[in-house]
Amino acid sequence: MPQPVWAQGCANVTVRNQDDADEIRKNCKTIQGSLGFDTLVNESINLDGIEFVEGGIYYYGDNVEWGNMSEIGGPYPTSVKPFKIESSTLKTVNGSIYFWAFNGLSELLLPKLTRVEESFTMQRMYYLKKLDITRLTHLGAFNIEANHLTELKHEGLKGFTDGAWSKGLQFWGIRVPSLDSWFKYPLEAIARDSGYDRLTTWAPVNINGHQLPKLRSLTVGYANTSKIWVRGNNTELTLGSSETKTMNIGLLQLQGHITKITRASNVKEINVRELYFEGSPLKEIDLTMFDKITNLTIYRHEDLQRIRMPAKAVDWKDMTITIQHNINLTLISEYRDPENKKDRFWYWPKGNITSIDIKGSPLSTGFL
Repeated sequence: MPQPVWAQGCANVTVRNQDDADEIRKNCKTIQGSLGFDTLVNESINLDGIEFVEGGIYYYGDNVEWGNMSEIGGPYPTSVKPFKIESSTLKTVNGSIYFWAFNGLSELLLPKLTRVEESFTMQRMYYLKKLDITRLTHLGAFNIEANHLTELKHEGLKGFTDGAWSKGLQFWGIRVPSLDSWFKYPLEAIARDSGYDRLTTWAPVNINGHQLPKLRSLTVGYANTSKIWVRGNNTELTLGSSETKTMNIGLLQLQGHITKITRASNVKEINVRELYFEGSPLKEIDLTMFDKITNLTIYRHEDLQRIRMPAKAVDWKDMTITIQHNINLTLISEYRDPENKKDRFWYWPKGNITSIDIKGSPLSTGFL
């Protein structure tokens, strides 16, 4: 007869079925070590009673669903009967949560989980439809790939721990209309230096609208972050939330079909070391929402007609300005109505300008 799993002293336990889960949850309030799920799991698992896991929670699948089931917009897979895993009592995981290709897992319900000390990663989760992490407020990093996830219950991320390799959030394929709970609080999120160039290095805020088919608006309120990367797909972006007073952004990298950018009304200051903006459908890029930009790149906006600078730009120092391949942008004056000097939309910094690189747009001395 197999030895009961709880006889191991609640350390490094493995769940194969609900019978195993019953032994663990009735005898182990705290798991000393890791909690793993066997590849044979094919039924719903209830782990009510467990409150703390000192190590991590893991599942390593060895049979990844491929084909059109793995594509965004593809059909829901049917090779495995769906089931759920739940614990209404779990509060803290001192290691990581890592699920890879957990075929059949359609619901993961951890409504009282508040802290994951290291990373929370769910990849190749093609069966997952519902994730309840309502009270999760602190973690090291979060990475989810689940192209059939339509219900994500989460109230608000309030801090990053130092337990992950690099702080940040990534979402792939999920079909939810809002991610604002992850970005609304004025957090600090500085990514570890990856050694890549600035446009490909790690971004604590990493949003690819083409991987998020239901997302049409995004609000980011982090107070201090090394990089925000947004690739738009008919996406509206708001900088600052109701919780934010100031924002300091290392690199604000905006690409693709971003239809609108606004600044939250309660935000008092937004400073950006580098703004790289590429390929939007906007006719006017309004930079008056920013209090300081040091490096400015406006690249390949086919419909762009003007760039509006704030009057305070005259006080910006040590700027680099790169404006390239915006075929409908005409830079002939600082005024929209140059004859009457009305509607001034451009202000040159009076201090030192490190470099100016303007290509692919009509230019005249009236602008310079």
